Amino acid sequence: VLLLVSFVVPHAITIAATPFIPTKGKKFLVPLYFGTRTCVGIAFIFLLWNLSASTLSAAQAYVFAALLLLNRVLTEAVCRTQGLVIGDVCDEDTVAYKRPASMAGAIHGLVNVVSRPSQSVSPVLSCLYLASYGVLLPSEGPQQDGTPTSIPINGSVNGTAATAAPILKLLALTMIVTTVAMQLVWRLWYNLDGPYLAGIRMQMAMRSDKNDSDRKS
Repeated sequence: VLLLVSFVVPHAITIAATPFIPTKGKKFLVPLYFGTRTCVGIAFIFLLWNLSASTLSAAQAYVFAALLLLNRVLTEAVCRTQGLVIGDVCDEDTVAYKRPASMAGAIHGLVNVVSRPSQSVSPVLSCLYLASYGVLLPSEGPQQDGTPTSIPINGSVNGTAATAAPILKLLALTMIVTTVAMQLVWRLWYNLDGPYLAGIRMQMAMRSDKNDSDRKS
């Protein structure tokens, strides 16, 4: 159920946020996602501080699941907005350099040069980090019938603070560092907003009208 919600809710958020894009703009919407995601990372830190020395309580487990779901939803919401942002960047590139055709394919490829390797490397680094704390290591060998033992939570069905702590550290650190970095890049280099963006869109519309006229003639 949580997996289904994590896929459905980002689409619902994107649909709900669409009417605000023409009025508020992506300059407002994307930092709102970033700020909320940073707050979720801070909430993971507070949850880490409030761990007991023995087991992870049911209330803490529910809070952990809710925060994890919220992180997933916010990350997907940012990804859904990425297409709109890259579309504006492609339009600016076409107008600024007076290109006869859009370089959308090349720009998307340039983005993938960074994003694709990181998607492969990050799970490996995460597993190595968790394995260094023994989180991914089974406490027992195979069962008598030869079937492998399922990965436990440090031998406890309910989970222990010793296991939850490195997971919460990884989540909090990843969320806060990546979100702050994205927020910094966004504020320093993304300037497609207001009259400047309106001018680019106007020139793109004029180019489109001119191309249509040339085809008809």
